[in-house]
Amino acid sequence: MDRPGLPSALEHFEDIVEQGSGRDLTFFVDYDGTLVGLTMRPELAVMPEDARALLASLAERHLVCVLSGRGLDDLRGLVGLDSVYYAANHGHEVEGPWGSPIHLRLGCEFRAALSAAAQELQQQLARIEGLIIESKGFSVAVHYRLVRPSQRGTVEAAVKKVAGHYDEIRLRPGKLVYEFRPATEWDKGKALLWLLERLDLAPGEVFPICLGDDLTDEDAFAAVDGWGATIVVGEARAVTRANYWLPGPREVADFLALFVQPVACKSSPGG
Repeated sequence: MDRPGLPSALEHFEDIVEQGSGRDLTFFVDYDGTLVGLTMRPELAVMPEDARALLASLAERHLVCVLSGRGLDDLRGLVGLDSVYYAANHGHEVEGPWGSPIHLRLGCEFRAALSAAAQELQQQLARIEGLIIESKGFSVAVHYRLVRPSQRGTVEAAVKKVAGHYDEIRLRPGKLVYEFRPATEWDKGKALLWLLERLDLAPGEVFPICLGDDLTDEDAFAAVDGWGATIVVGEARAVTRANYWLPGPREVADFLALFVQPVACKSSPGG
């Protein structure tokens, strides 16, 4: 894997801690491609037990939020921890740890249109081998990783056509996936800021550390630009707001493990 023109988060760990000195460290981490490796099918992306134990240890010390495009029930089932925050469906569903008052469902009025769009896609693309259409309530994902390259143009044309049928839907591309989301200005970055505000954590009090591999994670990177550390995971892309880079989930685990060790940083009230 080619290394992008960004410094390694592992090699610059002490610099990151120094930047956050005097503020509570908070962690916002993507799931697929960041905590776990990308898989051919969404249901195969199972979190290893050592990664789960590491995340649990981190949550004992700091606020930890898993940001993902997955649905909330799916994400909670995969992570399996009651001590972390979840921002699912790109932030349209947010839940706090067990007993927390944090609860958000944004865009319920768009669910009917999203369901109708999913059904329309199923009808138009039923013969495309390898295509996975995942309806997640607050979003729809069209995975074409397993589709033959010769048929991907057909998928793209159908996706754009269906998206044009619904004013309530916004189409966003990702890594070998098209996503239909509610036509709102909400995203992972807005959810991150909403969560901190609900917890009465001002930018001057916290230092967010955001890790993600996909285009949707750029929204979270933008939200903390100038007052947090942002880390893009995996292959380089031409434009990113990230400050640092890590090759993959193994290095993400190595990086997060450093914060579980005794270091000169404050613990967050969310931990």
